[in-house]
Amino acid sequence: MIELLKISHSYNNNKIINNLSLNISEEGITIISGANGSGKTTLLKIISGILVPNIGTVKISNKFLFGKRIGFVFQKPILLKRSVYENLSFILKKDNVAPNNIRKIIDKYLVKFFKNNKNFDNFLKRNIFELSGGEQQIISLIRTIATKPKLLFLDEPFANLDNNRCSSLSSLLSDISSNGCKIIMVTHKYDIAKNLSKDIISL
Repeated sequence: MIELLKISHSYNNNKIINNLSLNISEEGITIISGANGSGKTTLLKIISGILVPNIGTVKISNKFLFGKRIGFVFQKPILLKRSVYENLSFILKKDNVAPNNIRKIIDKYLVKFFKNNKNFDNFLKRNIFELSGGEQQIISLIRTIATKPKLLFLDEPFANLDNNRCSSLSSLLSDISSNGCKIIMVTHKYDIAKNLSKDIISL
């Protein structure tokens, strides 16, 4: 369990989060929702440990974190100045995935978002910065999800995605959650959020 006790945080004397306390379950999908500027991303970073709050305490069960792989996908993708394939294969190589399995894993996830493509050879050779914002977001998501994290933080993962790809991502998140991955996610798309989970933190 993750427990937040009387959390407050400010930027330049502008209070973003004020005296917030809550408990987050170890299972399923937890959604952080709210208007722009309500502190969603700040809260996500505090929960994940990326950001230390000005005031308050974050308690995370050692049992909850022990031995678990953690992934964080930022709203603005952080990508290598290389090809699509090198961006996707980099982390799998670090995980010592067998070379003949890397491409199989990559194709397995790509086909969920690019269903009209049967051969991704040309796409994988492209420079990552030739892609659209939505395509870069997909590559960032796939790169993290392919490592099979057990605790996954997502900041606006549906940003820049069209309706079909939003639907594909919703299905994928439901699948990995049902297979034991705890997901904590920020989104302003309330219609998607309420279909994914009833565990919604509204700011």
